Amino acid sequence: MDVFQGLIFFTLFLLAGLLWSFVFFSKKEIDWVERVAISFGLSIGMVTLGIFWLMWLFHVRLNPLSACLVAGGLVVIAGAFLVVRSPDLRKDWVDRLKDSFGSSANRHSRQ
Repeated sequence: MDVFQGLIFFTLFLLAGLLWSFVFFSKKEIDWVERVAISFGLSIGMVTLGIFWLMWLFHVRLNPLSACLVAGGLVVIAGAFLVVRSPDLRKDWVDRLKDSFGSSANRHSRQ
């Protein structure tokens, strides 16, 4: 595994715990130092248990791809839960998607 792949996995690994810390605790409940510490613990626990669960249930081999897929799946699940749970975040997210796709559609229609 080269350095770039390691950085991607490390970022994805920590992002899973960070998003799940927002699922379990609101923004105002804990400060950033506590959130970072909790995200490390959640990342280690959830990604490791997810990998072991896949190995036991589906006989998936342990490799960087399966670890990234587990971490990515946890990120997607937590992100979807946060978007559905908070209407302000959902509105911001939908508006940003409309702006990005609308601006790209406008560029293509002008050409």
